[in-house]
Amino acid sequence: MNYFLAKSEPSTYSIDDLERDKRTAWDGVNNAQAVRAIRAMRPGDRVLIYHSGGVSSIVGIATVKSEPRDDPKNPKSAIVDLEFAMRLEPPITLSEVKSSKKFDDWALVRQGRLSTMAVPESFVSWMRERYRHLPLGYVGHSFGGQALGLLQNNSVVSRALLIAAQAGYWKLMTAPERYRVYVMLNLVGMPITRLLGYAPGKMGLGEDLPKGVFLQWVDWVMSPHYLFDDRTLAGLANFPKYQGAMRAVCLSDDPWATRPAVELLCAGFTSIKPEILDVTPADAGVGSLGHFGFFRPEHRATLWRGAAEWLQA
Repeated sequence: MNYFLAKSEPSTYSIDDLERDKRTAWDGVNNAQAVRAIRAMRPGDRVLIYHSGGVSSIVGIATVKSEPRDDPKNPKSAIVDLEFAMRLEPPITLSEVKSSKKFDDWALVRQGRLSTMAVPESFVSWMRERYRHLPLGYVGHSFGGQALGLLQNNSVVSRALLIAAQAGYWKLMTAPERYRVYVMLNLVGMPITRLLGYAPGKMGLGEDLPKGVFLQWVDWVMSPHYLFDDRTLAGLANFPKYQGAMRAVCLSDDPWATRPAVELLCAGFTSIKPEILDVTPADAGVGSLGHFGFFRPEHRATLWRGAAEWLQA
């Protein structure tokens, strides 16, 4: 996830307007450098909303909800859909940013008239320290649950919701899926990867993987404790750093993230006692959920309502 900053005159379109509308198409950007910033945005990225009138301040945060697209009113420009996420209380004034002396090379300080720009990671970290009293939630699906443990800064997360996140040891998968995975990785994937020098996404991986990444993953899948058996993996030292609340959702008909596989991953978070919540298709009133079903739009009012309430508790 990347961060950007977008300026607006509050008399033209303010954080109040965005909160009221909930979602809007962000347009009216003409500067070529600012347009490039919009074209670099991707769904899920965050945008700091900056009021450029009165006391110039960062007043809120929005989430990018669409891919960038050409502005039909201006072929040289681009627009993107933004959704209101939250206000920042108190706002961060431009004078505070300048007086910190930490961001003199950032476009917000150097190019006062630039309306849209990328935000450096150092500023995001500075913001998190400033608003450390605010809760930071995390949602991780499949490898996303493993990634939380590997993150060096996972201690800043206050609540983590893991969906179908597991330790991927092949023998913990259901049959016959476990045997398909074994054959696919060892008898198909590894020979092709060694031959081509990379693992092609057409093998069912979604996208091409570097040779080393694929071979490391195969080693994990073949190891009884998955990545926890990899003593060369420096990120394992970060699992005990997580001390927030954790709920791990286990879908009963998921062939990969079975209950034992979910338990094995949760056991790696040694500083806490994760809650494991079993969910069946009947709980959602459907015939199947599988590994990805939790995220289908039709479960917004059933599965996701309880998930959102837990994250916001």
